[in-house]
Amino acid sequence: MASSFKGRVILYLGLALSVFIFSIGYILIEIQEVHGISQRLYDLRKPTTNASQGMEAGIQESLAGLRGWLLLKNDHSKKDRLNGWSRIDSNLEIMNTISENWTSLENKARLEKMNPLVELFRQYQVDVEKTALTNTQEAIELLERSVTPTAKKILLILNEMVTNQKLLISDDMNEMNRKVHLLVWTLAFVGIFALTCMVCIGYFLIKSIVYPLQEAVESANKISELNLNTAVEISGPAEIEELSRALDRMRSNLNDFQTKILA
Repeated sequence: MASSFKGRVILYLGLALSVFIFSIGYILIEIQEVHGISQRLYDLRKPTTNASQGMEAGIQESLAGLRGWLLLKNDHSKKDRLNGWSRIDSNLEIMNTISENWTSLENKARLEKMNPLVELFRQYQVDVEKTALTNTQEAIELLERSVTPTAKKILLILNEMVTNQKLLISDDMNEMNRKVHLLVWTLAFVGIFALTCMVCIGYFLIKSIVYPLQEAVESANKISELNLNTAVEISGPAEIEELSRALDRMRSNLNDFQTKILA
């Protein structure tokens, strides 16, 4: 026995709705992940890179300011050194603040290693400045012996951190682009699937309802013309089949009645 029209429609719409809900759920998850990657880029990756580069500039500026002050003993060099330390302290504070959310364990270890070196770099500069008040040559030797090597160690760590962050940024950008492409393809699939469902449902309606109804109408017209010898074709969903059987019973009864009258 053919299934009812209502049952078929519910089945097809249920399947289409299931695929649609699954696709929308997948799209929402991917959008959330893309949002997470973009937040990681703008809240962690770029600020860490900028802070590292800012510290590099601050180290260079403070070291150059100290050298200039040792040679010239002018306020401009001293101001450069203070500006350098201002950049070092502000950027180091940023790095220590956001490091809790870093995903790179290597950079966390580098930061832990760098913090005491920065304080040592500060203390060495103070020692050089004090020594210069009495012996400039000894201060210059102390600069080359302690301040400069410490600065090189810090700069090496910062360079490693910047290189690591650039790799992480590249990985995040590639991952985000991949997910965006997947989203585009998923949206295209949903659109094509929706169009296909519309075509299939339209075809189903034509095949399951329109054609059987046309045949039922033709049979009814034949019956109205007293063409009672051709049986009504039973096809279509359960509701249309029931209509066709009713027409066929009417045809059969009329045919029997006509036969009795003519007998």
